[in-house]
Amino acid sequence: MRKSYLNKTVLCIAGTNSADEKFRSKYSDRSFLMMKHFGFSIVFSIVCLALSGYWGYTHGPEAGVQTMLTALTITAILAIMEVSLSFDNAVVNASVLRGWDHFWKMLFLTVGIIIAVFGMRLIFPVVIVAVTADMGMMEVVQLALNDPKQYSAKLMAHHPEIAAFGGAFLLMVLVFLVV
Repeated sequence: MRKSYLNKTVLCIAGTNSADEKFRSKYSDRSFLMMKHFGFSIVFSIVCLALSGYWGYTHGPEAGVQTMLTALTITAILAIMEVSLSFDNAVVNASVLRGWDHFWKMLFLTVGIIIAVFGMRLIFPVVIVAVTADMGMMEVVQLALNDPKQYSAKLMAHHPEIAAFGGAFLLMVLVFLVV
């Protein structure tokens, strides 16, 4: 009781009322929690956008502000798509993992993130182009980074094989979900 009275007195002397202080405290705690949970992701996103802008500004035949804005736009659109698709995947994973033991949940999430991020987004596209275009993996990486038009030509030349693989994969997933 005494502490509550003392707090009200200090607040009155400071010129604020209790409701103001509660409001500020409530939202400063939320922003702290948001930064605690999402701080790394926010900083990582800003760094990636900065790298994307720098790459657009310095690379390509028309390097400059226009290319930088194009690179930033593409990066932002891909980031939004990635977040929305990841959220959808997280909902499915949460329903699957609900009854699992903590150890298996952690193993599933760790291995799943490694496979999803590095395997499916970095290594798998290079492997697909390397196999269909009959090229080495490092050659495909160099082509993708340094000569996007040639990379696109190789990719488009082998579009039927890549599309057939993608269709077969989706059919396999559909059959797996139905059965």
